[in-house]
Amino acid sequence: VTSQNNGYVMMRVGSITGISTSMEISGTGKVIISVYKNGQDTGFSNVIDQADAKKIDYDLQSEDIVTYNAGDIISVYIEIIGDVQWNDVINMVETTS
Repeated sequence: VTSQNNGYVMMRVGSITGISTSMEISGTGKVIISVYKNGQDTGFSNVIDQADAKKIDYDLQSEDIVTYNAGDIISVYIEIIGDVQWNDVINMVETTS
């Protein structure tokens, strides 16, 4: 399980270039899945709304927008907006070195 401060320790220099999430959600509201670097929000995220027909989101960005060094911690944090229940989350953060 990752959190704002607990995640993958990167082994080499690179960039975060994508995030992809699918999940089951019910209730009313949305889920924001944010990428963090060393406990700080990078501003790169997925948003999945309960009203969406498909409960998926993916986003891409160019290299060198969010960069990291060897030893930096990359993590994912989930924020709930509204009265949403969620489970069966599959999330991937794409990196390019």
